[in-house]
Amino acid sequence: MLLSYNEIILRLAAAWVCGVLLGLERQRRGKPVGISTYVLVSLSACSIAILSAYGFQDIPHVGNSDPARLVVGILTGMGFLGAGIIWRSQEGSIYGLTTAADMWATACLGIIWGLGEFFLGLATLTLILGTLFVVKRPNFRKLISKQEESVDTQTDFHNIHDE
Repeated sequence: MLLSYNEIILRLAAAWVCGVLLGLERQRRGKPVGISTYVLVSLSACSIAILSAYGFQDIPHVGNSDPARLVVGILTGMGFLGAGIIWRSQEGSIYGLTTAADMWATACLGIIWGLGEFFLGLATLTLILGTLFVVKRPNFRKLISKQEESVDTQTDFHNIHDE
């Protein structure tokens, strides 16, 4: 492997912090998916990204393999996990969309940290956290509600619950 142990630890630590921060936001809101789940997703995505980018270079018969294949597998698997989080009530309301999207974003961030793209990871994490906190503000919700009332669409926005 071309990475030093210190670099691996730094990347895993960045993924761990990311998982803690995003999981804390969800746990703070009383959602069933919390810190430990987010940390597991972020750390495992990070470690697989490191493995896919650097781990096969010392093995002669797979040294020329496509490192993106493992990353694609992570994102596909997260789609299945996210699908299990989303549910529709008997009244037709939809729940779990934000948590599913947040879990997918956490896996993406784990991949970003694993590939050593620290600026991209920090910028993305900052924007995600900003979105999660700003959208929950009552004044922001009032602004969106007023805009929804003036928009004529076929989507019933009131049946989709941002958790």
